[in-house]
Amino acid sequence: MSVRSSAARCGAINCDGRRPIGAFHLDGDIFGRENGETHRFTAEAVVKTTVRVMRRASLEVAADSDIVVWRNLLGLTTDNLQHAKNHMLLLGRKNLT
Repeated sequence: MSVRSSAARCGAINCDGRRPIGAFHLDGDIFGRENGETHRFTAEAVVKTTVRVMRRASLEVAADSDIVVWRNLLGLTTDNLQHAKNHMLLLGRKNLT
């Protein structure tokens, strides 16, 4: 998915009802690409939001036939990995007492 206008937040819903936020996505951000068939996070519009949905198979066909698409996907993947690392470091600094 990509945010066409406004903002969305991604997170999870814990069994105790808490909803930790994983990330906010703004205009132009692409999100929701998972390694497996199951999405681990939910996405919610923060305000009235427009998103564009693309099927995984369509994206894979485009990447197979266009090196620019493939490089962009690689860039998105490494950006997401960097975000996850930064998030992990931030959470590791929290004092739980």
